[in-house]
Amino acid sequence: MARIEQVERDKLTARQQALYDDIMRTRPRGKLSGPFSVWIHRPDIAEPANGLANCFRVSPKLDRRLIELIVLLVCRDATAQYAWSAHFQSRPRGRAERRDHRSHSCTPTSRIRPRRRADRL
Repeated sequence: MARIEQVERDKLTARQQALYDDIMRTRPRGKLSGPFSVWIHRPDIAEPANGLANCFRVSPKLDRRLIELIVLLVCRDATAQYAWSAHFQSRPRGRAERRDHRSHSCTPTSRIRPRRRADRL
């Protein structure tokens, strides 16, 4: 059971439906997920967040692999497990990582450990 119910477009207000359509134009999953499934209920938050996300999704000035690396670095620094899990599969891979990883028992998110404040200074 999902922690947040799937957003149904026909149950949204006209403003939310327009925002839903705009968000879904640039999302590959075919369903509203992640923070947008919560933010859609507050269009004043979702609209600027979608605009910011589109700066990186639709017409980025940086290489997409570099953007994913930046996202992972921010996730690691903030110990954001959900975002890390969502972006780990699309991470840029080095030569050593291109091998088959099926033999590894460690999941990617189990490698993230909270950092002490002293480590950040």
